[in-house]
Amino acid sequence: MISITINQLRQYRHTKANILLLEQELDELILKSNVCENVGRSGGVSDTVAQIVLQREKKRERINILTARKNAVEAYLNECDDYYGLLLRWHYADGKTWASIALTIGGGNTEDGVKKACHRYVRKNP
Repeated sequence: MISITINQLRQYRHTKANILLLEQELDELILKSNVCENVGRSGGVSDTVAQIVLQREKKRERINILTARKNAVEAYLNECDDYYGLLLRWHYADGKTWASIALTIGGGNTEDGVKKACHRYVRKNP
């Protein structure tokens, strides 16, 4: 099983959001660099193009790092026991509260009980 921590699970939704934001910024930089390259053919804006290319590369590197983190969490969730995998997905991927999860599964489960059980599962199955 892939090694994962509670903190990595907590960051999952933020990581996905960051990837989307960085991809949008990268698209804007690509458009900007294309415009500058076209203008540069008639004028001299090579420094601006070089800066944009450097920014693009930094964004791509950051996207790759975040994508690796996202993929690690997804692989972990896919390898989890069906029951705990579902609970962990509901909370960390879908954003459901522990209270709503406890109500959904019923059986006298409490918010704190469900949370503790899931955290115990992750600690035992890192």
